Amino acid sequence: MLEGVDTLVFDIQDVGARFYTYSATLGLCMEEAAHHHLRFIVLDRPNPVTGTLVDGPIADRSHFGFTAYGPCLSPTA
Repeated sequence: MLEGVDTLVFDIQDVGARFYTYSATLGLCMEEAAHHHLRFIVLDRPNPVTGTLVDGPIADRSHFGFTAYGPCLSPTA
């Protein structure tokens, strides 16, 4: 699918909720770009709900998956 591609551009505005699959999609795309030695560009925009509040438990490694791609990476968590 990536034959002939030299750059992947990821343009999606995440609202910062873990159960959204945007972060997993981003992570999987980054992994494939690295595997195929492709440039990867993320178009980042402010969170529409500000993103100033981080709340909730950190996912256990045993529950990582498409709706919990990894642990919370917030510096305040």
